[in-house]
Amino acid sequence: MTLTMTIKNNGTDNIALSSLLQVYEYNYKGGFFGVYLVDSVNKKKYLPAMDSQQICLCTKLIGFPSLKPHETATLTATYGAAPADVKTLAVSVPTFPLISAVPVS
Repeated sequence: MTLTMTIKNNGTDNIALSSLLQVYEYNYKGGFFGVYLVDSVNKKKYLPAMDSQQICLCTKLIGFPSLKPHETATLTATYGAAPADVKTLAVSVPTFPLISAVPVS
């Protein structure tokens, strides 16, 4: 499954997404370290998928330009499939409150 999320900078200063999402070069090769999905029914945590070279199958944030005020960025990450009966998941994003009841489609 693929998570697609849009982040908008509603502030007055530039935002470095890699810092905001706690991304570090050595974790997931600069991708979505720490952004995971939670299946509370089956008590499972989904981390971003990795390719054969251990590189995250997600938007690379190291070197990603800072988000200027009022700009948006769309980010994606690929995860393993949830069981067919799972209709919603929670999304855990560092520095944000847990986003619950996100539909799985």
